[in-house]
Amino acid sequence: MNNYRDRPAGQLRINVLSDAARLVVAPILAQYTATYPEVRLELSVDDRIIDVVKEGFDAGIRYGCTVPEDMIALPLGPE
Repeated sequence: MNNYRDRPAGQLRINVLSDAARLVVAPILAQYTATYPEVRLELSVDDRIIDVVKEGFDAGIRYGCTVPEDMIALPLGPE
């Protein structure tokens, strides 16, 4: 277990709206996978607003106005 404390590893499931996939994720995807090769990234690109927890995702990328009130939101870039 100590081998995995210094770097991320495992599966990361993210649900992303199509605009965010193109504008936010695509530009950094190659660098992310090269930097963290032990992370198996699963991206689900879907324009439906779903309950990411209920659907088994680790995170979702949304526009600020579409984040449910009971979810934790962190900005990924400028407004």
